[in-house]
Amino acid sequence: MTTDGSLKILIAGAVGGLFNVITGHPLDTIKVRLQTMPHAYKGTWDTTKKLVLQEGPCSLYKVQILIGVMAPVIMAVPIFALGFLGFGFGKELVSEPHQESLTGTQMFLAGMFSGACTSIISAPVERIKCLLQIQLNFFTVIAGKSSHLTQVTAWQSMMAGGCAGMVHWAVALPVDTVKSKLQTSPLGHYPRGFRSAFVETVKKDGLSILYNGIVPVMLRAFPANAAFFCGVEVTMKFLDEHASWI
Repeated sequence: MTTDGSLKILIAGAVGGLFNVITGHPLDTIKVRLQTMPHAYKGTWDTTKKLVLQEGPCSLYKVQILIGVMAPVIMAVPIFALGFLGFGFGKELVSEPHQESLTGTQMFLAGMFSGACTSIISAPVERIKCLLQIQLNFFTVIAGKSSHLTQVTAWQSMMAGGCAGMVHWAVALPVDTVKSKLQTSPLGHYPRGFRSAFVETVKKDGLSILYNGIVPVMLRAFPANAAFFCGVEVTMKFLDEHASWI
C-alpha cells in the first residue's frame, strides 16, 4: 500500500464501519444483555422478546436511536477507518520488498497491528456502548494489498468478511464476555481489572458463561461483517470512478 491511497482507504473503511454498526447493533445489544445479565434472560429469543415487549423495538438500538446507537455510529468512522488503514500499514511493515502475497503469519501480525491502532479509541466507546445497552427502558480477512481490493466482487467480499467475522467471534467471545462484565461494573468493583472479573465470573457461573451470547454473536457476525466489506468495496469502486484525484 502506498500513502497515495491512504485517504481513499480511510473513507472506505469509515463507510464500511457505518454499514457494520447499523447492520449488527441490535444483535450486539442482545449479546451484551446475555453477557452481563445471564440470570435475567434464558436465551436469544427470550432476550429479544423481553426487550421489545418491555422496552419497545427501539431498545434493540439502545436507547431511543439518538443515544445508544449514535455512540458507536459516530465513532465507527475513526475506529474502522483507522483499523483499515492500520491493517494496510501493518501489511507493509511485515512484508518483504516487492512481496506479492502475504503468509498467514504476516496477515495475523498485520491484523494485530490494526487492533492495536483501534483499541485506544474503541475501549472507551465500548464502555459507553455497553453501559447504554444494559440500561432498562429510558446499543480479518482482506484480500491482498489495497490496490487489489476492487479485483474481487462485492459478493465475494461479503462472503469473506462474513466468514472472518464468525471465526473471529468463535475465538474472541470469552474475552469479550469478561470485557463486558468489566466495562459495565462500578469503578473499583474489580480491583485487579480483567483478572478479577474473569475469576469472579467463572467462579459464580462456570466456564460456560464465557460463551453466553454465542447465538446472537454468530447471527450478527455474518451480516455485520459482510456489510462492512460490502461498504468498503462499494465505496472504493465509487471513489475509483468518480474521485480518482483522491
